[in-house]
Amino acid sequence: MALVEMNATFSITSVSDEFVAKLVARKAAVGTSFVEMFEEEDRTRHHHGFVGAATLEGGAAGGAAADNGASSEAEELKDFFNKAPIALHWLSATGKILWANDRELEVLGYSREEYIGADIMSFCPDSRDGVLEIFKELGTGNTIRDVPIRFRTKVGNIKHLLIDSNVNYKSDGTFNHTRCFIRDDTGRILKECRSEVAATAARKLAEGKERFSSKLLHALTALSGLVASVAKAMKFDDGYVVKPVPTSFSLSSLIGEYRNIETARHEVVVQEIGFDASLVVIADAIMIRTVLNELVAHADGRSPVSARVVLSVERIAGGKGGGGAGGGGKFEFRVTDSGEELDESRVEKVFHNYWLGDADVLGGGDGERADLPRLSEELSCDEEAPGLRLNVAFNYVQCLDSILRVASDGSSTTFNFVLDLETSSNGSQGPKREAEEKHHWNKITPSSLPPISPRTSTQSFVGSLYNSDSRHILIVEDNTICQKMCKKIVTGLGHTVDTADNGAIAVEKATAREINIYDLVLMDLRMPVMDGITAAKEIHKKFPELPIVALSAEEGESTKDAALAVMATFMSKPTKADRVGKVIQEYARNPLGRTDAGKCLPKLGA
Repeated sequence: MALVEMNATFSITSVSDEFVAKLVARKAAVGTSFVEMFEEEDRTRHHHGFVGAATLEGGAAGGAAADNGASSEAEELKDFFNKAPIALHWLSATGKILWANDRELEVLGYSREEYIGADIMSFCPDSRDGVLEIFKELGTGNTIRDVPIRFRTKVGNIKHLLIDSNVNYKSDGTFNHTRCFIRDDTGRILKECRSEVAATAARKLAEGKERFSSKLLHALTALSGLVASVAKAMKFDDGYVVKPVPTSFSLSSLIGEYRNIETARHEVVVQEIGFDASLVVIADAIMIRTVLNELVAHADGRSPVSARVVLSVERIAGGKGGGGAGGGGKFEFRVTDSGEELDESRVEKVFHNYWLGDADVLGGGDGERADLPRLSEELSCDEEAPGLRLNVAFNYVQCLDSILRVASDGSSTTFNFVLDLETSSNGSQGPKREAEEKHHWNKITPSSLPPISPRTSTQSFVGSLYNSDSRHILIVEDNTICQKMCKKIVTGLGHTVDTADNGAIAVEKATAREINIYDLVLMDLRMPVMDGITAAKEIHKKFPELPIVALSAEEGESTKDAALAVMATFMSKPTKADRVGKVIQEYARNPLGRTDAGKCLPKLGA
């Protein structure tokens, strides 16, 4: 079907009802492109000598008058192309947009006045070379198919598209205009980005664990104490937690055990501040001892030979058991060393990943550091196991309902945690627990998971990419137990998950690519390195349309108001699977633009 120029407007040759029916039938056929249909109709028209034209856009100046039947056919064709579900446009030889249908304007968000007559280059500025290459190929008389191009929408987003095109020539053989058909390629790009992220994460995970395992094999003969730590770290990594078994014991006696450690390279100075030596508290002594063992061993391996390690316990506030110097309350446990300054943000990563090495903590990156001594010397002074020891300590502290923190300057590093300890009412110590009672491991299992409906195949062309009901969720949570619990809930609901241990990592993951790969973010508020509200603001600078849901155990009105100023909604912790499912269904972004997409976010303030 030839397209001819008439006073700067364009018309479609009048055709028969039979051809209209053929267009509709062939459009629905798999593998048949509009370009092929136009080429075939050009040949058909030339063979039968069809004449006459009816305008598609605007009025036609001149030409033979069409009868009522031809005008009706032309109107049907006009409606067919303007309302077609595939985006269409024509370009002049200089790249001016001569005509575009409703679907193209809808995809890019421009009005007809803003789009028609503009230079195509103004809508794809970073693809200039690609556009020139397309015109060069079309100028040779060739047809292009499935050529990727990037357009900028009215709101400033980048739209990934595929173009099919050929050229309509005038009767004298000169260039008239292009016939371009574009379709959204977001689904394919999104799938590739997500696959790339997953593959990169899997590769780094495998490399980190392989590197750790290799070094551990060399260490086992010299550092037998690591074996127990390895078992604990792997237990936590597999989704287990330790259930505390409270008994009454002397806090002073427990920390006094560290005054004379035969295996330590350094003197351990023990300080008791703000409580009586006779104080008997009720808690899990074995779990507290495990944390202190790991932290003291880590500090002992890091400090210079002439330095010392300081273990201090200070009563900082009243709590369970009442006041008075001999009463219960909040106790801060601190272990300080004199080793090389640690990168606190990297330590947070090591808390969550036991296989990371010393260089990951010191800032060398990827577990490698050129100036480390020989492997045997590294292992003998425990430098290659900070990830292991700190990970175990971090997880045990969480099981004790607290959080392990780190502060490092040029001369020392301190790890600390706070426990609210209850005192024994009669001041007597309970029976000592046997060794076999040490670990009460429980598997993390979310309660009341709703039944998951079988996934049904999608009939649209995007169905082959991924299930239409599945969303890709980023969970941001520094508490590993809560993070794993939330991950089990979300994956149990049929969605895919990525995790971040603090706000800074969340911002890095969410904004690392030009295209947004997440459909929803579940964001904790109180986290080290960067809090959830700050992280949400940073993410929205690049992707304002990404829904972020606040997660917090704090339910005060001020906390909720601060969160809701930048996030879509607020969920209290702990939460149940049915609540999480409803929030995902209501707020999760639809990456392919279906009409059931989640709710819009509140606008950020200045």
